[in-house]
Amino acid sequence: QQIATAGGRRRRSPREAWDEPLPFMVLANHEKAFNVEFAGEIASDVGGPYRHVMEDICAELHSAALPLLVLTPNHSQPLALDRGKRMLSPAASGAWALQRLEAVGALIGVTLRTGSTLPFELANVVWLALLGEAPSLQAYAKVDKSFTELVTQVRDNSHPSCPDMDPEAFDAVYDCITFAMHRSDGGSTVELKPGGASLSLTYHNRSEWCSLATAFRLHECDAQTAAVRRGVAQILPLEALVLYTADELERLVCGQRDWSVEHLRKYAEVRTADSRSVGFLWEVLAEMVREERELFLIFVWGRSRMPEGAPPQRFIVDSQHVQGDPDEHLPLAATCFFQLHLPRYRSKEACRAKLLYAIYNCKEMDLA
Repeated sequence: QQIATAGGRRRRSPREAWDEPLPFMVLANHEKAFNVEFAGEIASDVGGPYRHVMEDICAELHSAALPLLVLTPNHSQPLALDRGKRMLSPAASGAWALQRLEAVGALIGVTLRTGSTLPFELANVVWLALLGEAPSLQAYAKVDKSFTELVTQVRDNSHPSCPDMDPEAFDAVYDCITFAMHRSDGGSTVELKPGGASLSLTYHNRSEWCSLATAFRLHECDAQTAAVRRGVAQILPLEALVLYTADELERLVCGQRDWSVEHLRKYAEVRTADSRSVGFLWEVLAEMVREERELFLIFVWGRSRMPEGAPPQRFIVDSQHVQGDPDEHLPLAATCFFQLHLPRYRSKEACRAKLLYAIYNCKEMDLA
């Protein structure tokens, strides 16, 4: 990255690169948002390196190193739904964090514009919010099941141990709850109304508490959502999103995690007469668990998810001509072209062993 100056160009310092506003509209291309060059490596970017970098960016966004996406409260609730999903962090409220959330939105826009996929693990309420829709309390159960159950019990006076309590019993049961709540990420406490920290929940004010508590939780990430939407808007019009439901938008951006081998075969182009080794390949893939199929897709295509519908490239399988025993050789992949060069394996066991070794150990471009 460089900055134009009166005397020419100078390289930006890392601090300048982080602090300057990011012009995400430059990413609004139809095939790739940018080109990738790995310093000191021989990989040429015809798509593969770009997809690897995008996958790495998405993985870092999900890490604890960046305080942008956090696990939902359901993560610690054994019987809850979507325990591995993430939400926008309500703590990401400063200018630096909001700018980075705009970058998240730009990446989502890039996937929609280019037809690529990124493995975002975002809760359903995040996709709803990106569409400009307010999630319901029922939908919020996929983020925080315990909170949803508490509000329902207080609102309906339906405590599982003692439903339909009289006012005195109700006040005694909920005496420890006030008009102040922790953020959903377990952070600071926020008063639902002035003086709320010293105001207890009672039978007579329970409707007000439910209304304020629900509004707080459903809208605590409004600023973060607005930042993501601003990033999306730099890549494509937000009006285009109204064509989709939250589930459809998620599938378009994230693709299929649990794709079938039959789906891959449907769009495969086999360029070898060695039907035996290709048959071994399909059988081995069918026996892989989902996580191994993700690794296989990264190995051959540089991405972990299969896009919805027909992939933009056909999966090409051809023979790799080797010297000596083919069972001793590893397969080769050309991620730019979604292509697998398969040795003429003489046994299914050899095909499985070499393919598993490759997908688990060959994760760098020059090794793949």
